[in-house]
Amino acid sequence: MFGLGLRLPEIARRRTALATPTPSPTPAPSPTPTPSASIDRIVIEGDSITFAGGAGNDGFAWRYAAAAPAGKTATVNAQNSRTVGGAAFAGPPVEGADDGTPSGNTLALNLSADVAAGAQAILTMIGTNDLQTYSVANYRQRLTAWATSAHASGVRIGWSPPIPLCTNQVYANYGAFTAKRAALLASARDPAVWGQWADFYYPMGEQPDFNAADNTALINNIDGVHPTQAGQDVLGTILKTVADSLFDATRAGSTRMYAARWPSSETNLATATVIVRRIVVSGLDPAGTSLGASVTGAQISLNGGAFGAAIGSDGGNGYRLYNGDTIDLKLTTSDSNASTVGVDLTIGSETRTLTYRTVASVTPVAYAHGGIANNQTPAVSPAFTQSFGVAFAAAGTAVIALNSGRIASGMTVDGVAATRCGTGIVSGNGDSLDIWTCPIAAAGARTVVVTYGGFTNQTTLAWGVMTGADPTPVQVDYGAPANESQPHLTNALTVPASGLALAFLSEYGGAGATGGSVNSGTTPVDELLGAVSNGERVGLIVAKRTTSGVASFDFAFGTFSRGAVVFKAAGT
Repeated sequence: MFGLGLRLPEIARRRTALATPTPSPTPAPSPTPTPSASIDRIVIEGDSITFAGGAGNDGFAWRYAAAAPAGKTATVNAQNSRTVGGAAFAGPPVEGADDGTPSGNTLALNLSADVAAGAQAILTMIGTNDLQTYSVANYRQRLTAWATSAHASGVRIGWSPPIPLCTNQVYANYGAFTAKRAALLASARDPAVWGQWADFYYPMGEQPDFNAADNTALINNIDGVHPTQAGQDVLGTILKTVADSLFDATRAGSTRMYAARWPSSETNLATATVIVRRIVVSGLDPAGTSLGASVTGAQISLNGGAFGAAIGSDGGNGYRLYNGDTIDLKLTTSDSNASTVGVDLTIGSETRTLTYRTVASVTPVAYAHGGIANNQTPAVSPAFTQSFGVAFAAAGTAVIALNSGRIASGMTVDGVAATRCGTGIVSGNGDSLDIWTCPIAAAGARTVVVTYGGFTNQTTLAWGVMTGADPTPVQVDYGAPANESQPHLTNALTVPASGLALAFLSEYGGAGATGGSVNSGTTPVDELLGAVSNGERVGLIVAKRTTSGVASFDFAFGTFSRGAVVFKAAGT
């Protein structure tokens, strides 16, 4: 099995030989060494979870090493199947010598290589292999012995407990490992515990998404152990906050986060809505701060724990706050429009007042459909134009869709230039679809003139007018299915509160072709499949959505181009 290297028969053999682990007394706390204020070179250690990806690939450790701050060096010395190593723990339960798999693949036996790499500090997330076989007490004893040798070589140690296994429980040792890891995490944050072997703690193994009830998006659900690319990205975020703060000599003794890590005040929020904003702690002294974090007017949680008023200190759900910790800030917006909720958030020694203001009372976007028309007069030299007589029901923003054999090069509405939404699309069958907008000063009849860069024959035009809309679309989606059996499914569209999505489908088929349909939740507006060109029927389907949230249009018809545009309400 790639990665951890403990083959299932080997794991079973080791487990069978062991007595049931029993806790041993926690050794007396040792003083926490003062972190160096001038770290220029680090070594990133660990097992296959850290090693995965390899140089030049997208593993989180390798990625950071390749982009370390100027003048700083990060080297990845992790290896598949690595354990802590060292002499066998003499106390109960009796546990065998730990040589790693393969033999000798341990932190203890590779310390000289880490020192030779110029390590002033070693960052290690390790323990997945150790806890497969050895007790928590044994694991801690070995960490202490290894760190003693590292400190004697002048090296600082940063330690994180391991991440969990995949919650689909595909890994054979899931239950035993998970129980040991839970026992380890119960006191991992306590400086009196990690201070026995480390100079500072970093909570990579506590990241809340990895510890969620379903972590299958972040951990490979086939081997049950190694991060997916999404998991690598999350680990990379934590590593960067820890390593950047360690490299920055100005953070020695700091109890204040980097300013850029704070959340910002927000406006135009939906009313009566629970919002959660995530903060990844960075910029503290590497050993953390005992000041923790607190809030008034909202709630906070630490690494996915319970929400409350205070976290990250003896009195607030944690022994102290560390770089890499994940804070979630949760509040409910006002149930009134244009109203502000204020919160006072304290992290370490800094307090900031943040405000969250709801959107002003707005008129939802409305769409009044005008119609669909065909022009079967070809656009020929020298003008290469086609004209349509249309009428709009109100002043507002015209939305006009074109289906032709060529993408239009320009459009005017009574001489006023229209604006194309995106670049349009030409399907594999040679038909085009593009969508335009244009301001309409008043209700009434208008002349739409379409200009092409060359010859085109029949064109179908659909038009209508929006009121209460910001004229610039917030999302545009064009596409066409690959073959006749596929529906016209748009990509995901995010329709804002009080906003509107409009979609258009070009139709083409034999003289007896039937009309199309759209998926549930979408309102059909109009359809024209009546004009005939070269024995084929052509036209457009128009549909809309006003429900806020993520949605799509699925036109169950044909093989030709489709497009969709999303608008927000004016003033939002």
